[in-house]
Amino acid sequence: MRAEQLERDYPITIEWRPFELHPEIPPEGKPKGPPSGAPNRVMEAAHAAGIPMVRTSMTPNSRPSLEAAEWVRATAPEVFGRFHAALFRAYFVEDRNIGDVDVLAAVAVEQGLDGPALREALVRRQFSPDVDAGMQWALERGISSTPFFIVAADKLYGIPGAQEYNVFQSVMARLGIQPRAASADAEISNS
Repeated sequence: MRAEQLERDYPITIEWRPFELHPEIPPEGKPKGPPSGAPNRVMEAAHAAGIPMVRTSMTPNSRPSLEAAEWVRATAPEVFGRFHAALFRAYFVEDRNIGDVDVLAAVAVEQGLDGPALREALVRRQFSPDVDAGMQWALERGISSTPFFIVAADKLYGIPGAQEYNVFQSVMARLGIQPRAASADAEISNS
């Protein structure tokens, strides 16, 4: 599911929140072993959806990337979506270690941001409390995995795991959230 597509198709706002799935990963990351030979369902689903993805060589410690994203949210919110997408691309397409401060500073520069300022914020752990608060928010709501999607309507609806786009369409329909084109058509016919 591409978040951008969902946001284009429906009158909703997507807000990314930090979630550290594997805090036990060492700061340098953890190398992955050779492929098992078993099908990689996530990669197959990504490719089927037209999303580029490679088999990454390591599992990074994601904490620095989460702190970097919070730095961007605080210092350049208008760039947050682009930076967030660049982090995904850096890891899932380019096989870069998004737990490495130098990699994160380079991604920041690629997005027109101040790489040295980001590096300083990461070294000082300036946005660690923001990541901790995001984690606490998730844990208080019973969230223990990623991805996890919350749709806020009259109450919060949780959608765990990577899902096909039609699952999100179904949830929107159950909540009475019409696609943008349908909403525009309804406004025209009511005129």
